[in-house]
Amino acid sequence: MGRKGLTPKQSRFVKEYLIDLNATQAAIRAGYSSHRANAIGYENLTKPDVAAAVQREMKARAERTEITQDMVLRELAKIGFADIRRAVTWGETELRVADGEDGTAVPHHGLALKASDEIDDDTAAA
Repeated sequence: MGRKGLTPKQSRFVKEYLIDLNATQAAIRAGYSSHRANAIGYENLTKPDVAAAVQREMKARAERTEITQDMVLRELAKIGFADIRRAVTWGETELRVADGEDGTAVPHHGLALKASDEIDDDTAAA
């Protein structure tokens, strides 16, 4: 047996579940039938021993990494709500001219990153 009261497949399921929190995929990766993986994944999560093992492993990971779900959500919010206009200037800035195929000058209107002291901490973190 693996963890307390778990079969080897259930123990593997717990480890696999922690990868992406997808019970169906965890069941497949743990070696259960892909045809019944959806049902088996759900069943495993409703079994008290398996559910307790998942919670123990999640808690151990949070303690080991010192990263909480709230910390992850705050970082995702910084990324999700970032405004690119705070970090980049585009349009007529840094006009470059390159030779076109026929030898004529072709203007390229690019973009320029703002200096790090010009952007706020949340934008820099995103």
